[in-house]
Amino acid sequence: MVVLGRRVSDKVSICQIPTFAWQQPAPPQPRRKAPEPLAVKVDRVKCQEARGQLVVGISDAIPPFTFRRASGEPVGYDVDLVRGVAERIGVKLEMVSIAETERISALQQGKVDLVASTFTRTPERERDVDFSATMFYSPQVIIVDKASGVTSVKQLAGHKIGVLRGRTADKNILDVIPTAQIVFVDSYAGAFSGLKEKKLDGFAADNLVLRTNLKKENDAERYFFIPDFNKGREAGFGIKKGETALKNAVDRALLDMEASGEAAKIFDVWFGPKSNVPIEQTFKFQANQ
Repeated sequence: MVVLGRRVSDKVSICQIPTFAWQQPAPPQPRRKAPEPLAVKVDRVKCQEARGQLVVGISDAIPPFTFRRASGEPVGYDVDLVRGVAERIGVKLEMVSIAETERISALQQGKVDLVASTFTRTPERERDVDFSATMFYSPQVIIVDKASGVTSVKQLAGHKIGVLRGRTADKNILDVIPTAQIVFVDSYAGAFSGLKEKKLDGFAADNLVLRTNLKKENDAERYFFIPDFNKGREAGFGIKKGETALKNAVDRALLDMEASGEAAKIFDVWFGPKSNVPIEQTFKFQANQ
């Protein structure tokens, strides 16, 4: 696990979610000015090592949502949003690199308080973790090598379709193509190589992340987007199951960013006309029940 460029053991004690003042009896306190509506008080007894911190698990390589620059600095749409959340909650932010296959277990084991890595909300995942207000919508798509002659999702029946390990595209594919053979790959580069070497007949991924990674390829024009496969997905921050107080605080922070216009500015940075993947924003942040 990497914390802002340094490697730490999984055994390092990481603060559990800051305990809200109304969750437990508080000792007598002198009168003082009431906190702002989004303010959170940290339990300083249970959180000795990471006092006042929100520990957030991020990915190093899912541009433009969450990735690291050459300097090691974490950046991206999700990163900017979670910075705003921490600011509104009133705690310091610590970002920890986690593998996509470890996002749920990291939350369940208390290694992180939030997961911010374009985390898709699905019924299966909702059995294990909670989700914040939805703050992104994007379809999943399938690409093929143009040389294959495939132009419809129906032609992929019984064929090998690659999906990234730890993602949700495989379930969407099987909903549409029950006979598809799912092949898990570890990276976009591996998926593109698989298509070129005919080890894969198609590759399914998030539309925006896929297009961003294709820009790194010298022969991106060789790939064809299947027009009749388009499965919507919604993403939010992952939260440990049952952390209702945290979820409420995160949701209020996100909805406040939406109302203030800050969320729109962040969207414009990563998806606006001057970005690498310009798209029109057709959604607003929505609280989930």
